[in-house]
Amino acid sequence: MHLFSSRHKQPALICLLTLLGWAAGSLAGLTPADAADTWTDIIPGVRHLHRVTSMPWNIHVLVVDVTNPHVRVGALIKNESGDSDTLGEITSGMASRHNALAAINGDYFESTGTKNHVPQGICIYDGTYLTQTGFVTNRVSWAMNGATLESFIDVYGTTYPCTPPSWITNSVSGGPRFLRGGAVSIENTSGLPDAYSRQPRTAIGISQNKKTLFLATVDGRQSGFSVGMTCPEFGALLLELGAWDAINFDSGGSTTFYLNGTVRNRPSDGSERRVANAVAVWDTFNQGPNPTVTVGTGFENPPFVTGTINAQDGWSGSGTTCAVQSAEKYGGQQALQVDQGYAQKSITTSSDKVQWIDFRAKRVGGQGSGVCYFGLNSSTLFGGVGFQNGGYINYYSGNTVGGGIMKAAAPYTVGQWYKISIRVDYKNNRYNVYINGRQYAVGVLYKDAASTSGLGFIKFDETGTGSMIVDDVYVGTTRFDFPRTEPDTGTIPLNGYRSFVIKNAASASGWTVVDERNASGDPAAAGSVAVIDVNGIATATGTGSFAVRATDQDGRQDTTGRITVVPSLGVAAVRALGSGSAATLGSAVVTAAFDGFFYASQPDRAAGIRVNSSTPVLMGDLVSAIGTVQDVDGERTLAAATVLQGPAGTPLVPLGMNGREAVNGWQGLDPAGLLATVCGKVTRIEADRFYLNDGAAAGDGLPVLWAGLAPETLGELASVTGPLGASLEGGAWTPALRPRSASDIVNKTP
Repeated sequence: MHLFSSRHKQPALICLLTLLGWAAGSLAGLTPADAADTWTDIIPGVRHLHRVTSMPWNIHVLVVDVTNPHVRVGALIKNESGDSDTLGEITSGMASRHNALAAINGDYFESTGTKNHVPQGICIYDGTYLTQTGFVTNRVSWAMNGATLESFIDVYGTTYPCTPPSWITNSVSGGPRFLRGGAVSIENTSGLPDAYSRQPRTAIGISQNKKTLFLATVDGRQSGFSVGMTCPEFGALLLELGAWDAINFDSGGSTTFYLNGTVRNRPSDGSERRVANAVAVWDTFNQGPNPTVTVGTGFENPPFVTGTINAQDGWSGSGTTCAVQSAEKYGGQQALQVDQGYAQKSITTSSDKVQWIDFRAKRVGGQGSGVCYFGLNSSTLFGGVGFQNGGYINYYSGNTVGGGIMKAAAPYTVGQWYKISIRVDYKNNRYNVYINGRQYAVGVLYKDAASTSGLGFIKFDETGTGSMIVDDVYVGTTRFDFPRTEPDTGTIPLNGYRSFVIKNAASASGWTVVDERNASGDPAAAGSVAVIDVNGIATATGTGSFAVRATDQDGRQDTTGRITVVPSLGVAAVRALGSGSAATLGSAVVTAAFDGFFYASQPDRAAGIRVNSSTPVLMGDLVSAIGTVQDVDGERTLAAATVLQGPAGTPLVPLGMNGREAVNGWQGLDPAGLLATVCGKVTRIEADRFYLNDGAAAGDGLPVLWAGLAPETLGELASVTGPLGASLEGGAWTPALRPRSASDIVNKTP
């Protein structure tokens, strides 16, 4: 029912006997002897009643326990896409687009004018207040407190615009109210269709403890099938089922009951009517197909390393500064900085014609221009949202084909983070803009014509005097608050590691490796390709591929795409490759960490290697790495583009060596890169090194790369521990010991 007009009202004073007669009549029609009831347990916490009576009535009710961890309840809104009546959205479309288990239609809406198909009352979904409404005063609303999971029915806005209470996380309006405190009470009827005629109806009820919801519909206007109900009759039905308070939603031809992928009722128009919003129920343990995530990154390592963004994880970049850096970040360790340049990435088009772009951003170093552009490609833009000179976050609104203007959305403060979300709808070539959860623009027209063209790229562009910092970029086919597991795709070396994280969730309550397949693509036994620990660190146990499923603290789940296990080498085999060879190091133990590089050894201490990388590591960490073998400063090194960190391990015990073994090896041992302890007499001291000789080596002995040893220690005995690197001695590279700290040098003179 979508007419925005006053209907004939009943007299203000209604005869009590007449009201009781309506209630009695409705209850008589609902006696168990007359009703064919079918109850179905849909999921834990959700039951479905389908009731057919001889009235005739065709009734559907969903009874929802919102305290059950399987269940989430919230509002949905239609595609806010402009003025035409064709641009509302059917209830099943909203539900399927958001992977909802069930939904009923919601509020009334204006059917003509500039506010067509926007709700007439307060609408809040997951904390976002829909400011664009065809507001009607004194409309009654269902409202939910997301913190306590309690629901309430009341009038929350008597003027417009209004400021709803901050505790409301989800709200849908309607009217009239027909239950109050466990009794039929017809209220808030002004401007609404007749409450006392039999019509198709949709309603929501709440229990006395405010934590059970009743989502109900009854069909009507169909002789011999279902004749509809009055509001008092609908109230009697919900009272029987346990409701304490209830309101009528938009009804008539709008009445829709959606469950498990199917419209279960029979809409009186013969098909679903496009409506303004809906109330939906999600199964948090099985939300249907996982959302398609085409970008999901916090710019963390892996796969990102500090430095230019160009060629990292599919990004391309250009400009004065366009790099992953660690000085400014929202969370984790790294973020993207764009300064007089750009960073862009190709995006995969989704099949459902809707994609969300979500990111956090801030300006540093002064006001300026830093914008996220998005579109089919770099020459066909759908729009842009970002910081502009003058202190406002603006959005690009198309006015003619191939043209557009920037419009102000909200002021910003330099140095403050903002969560910017964009809902791209290429069914209708429009998009919506949200800042910190609040909607600031609805149905923004594309800048360039691109009918039904899918999102193809995003670009962060900065042309001001300051810098734009970007973090936690997400592009996917569902709401940005859906928990997601990162990385979504990638590789992992055999016997190596990859760390996974869950985003948009306080924590992960469980990690599971699923869908393991061998190198031929056939199903593999559990644990034969990978295993994962309680911290989300996966270890590759065999070649093939797998996926990772994370469960958050509320029971919601997300599963990654395919993670491929690639062949790898041990430390000794990597060292044996020629300079310039690509190499994948499977597993090694960190023995020492320095600025810009670290040393790692095989767990059996048979071989070690220097790894050039700025990735922070600790002694004992298990790591794997992908890079190129190079000879640098006299050492065989692995220049690592990616370092994959595994679980914390136990630091290795150093090998005891004499001077000759350290310099020349002993019985086949290649000591370069290994952690060793060498004892001897201090024979010479220079500004940045000293020399140690135990009589097994010629001349001054083994160089020790350490500055600051006191001259009076000359001639004294010392024990020195560190990885064996190289030092330039007399124009030639020779083995040298690198102490990790002063505690690695122990004076042994009595």
